Amino acid sequence: KACVKAVWKRDNGICRRCALDHRTVDRAARRFDLHHIDSFAIVERRADPDNLVLLCETCHYWIHSRQNVARLFLGCGHERQLYEAA
Repeated sequence: KACVKAVWKRDNGICRRCALDHRTVDRAARRFDLHHIDSFAIVERRADPDNLVLLCETCHYWIHSRQNVARLFLGCGHERQLYEAA
């Protein structure tokens, strides 16, 4: 919980990819997610704020899509695609 709060505070409640501010949208309609740069499967990095970024749901799906050819915010453990591009 402390890690989640620290990331939200560090990122100021703003999506790191598109700069959408959670204070300007209906959060019932637009979700925000914490994304693990190095995979959640890497236990020792799960709760490391340096391994987490705040993303809106749309950007989180994009990060895991084939459209992310530059592999933005993808580190170790993200070798295969998790989501198809919408």
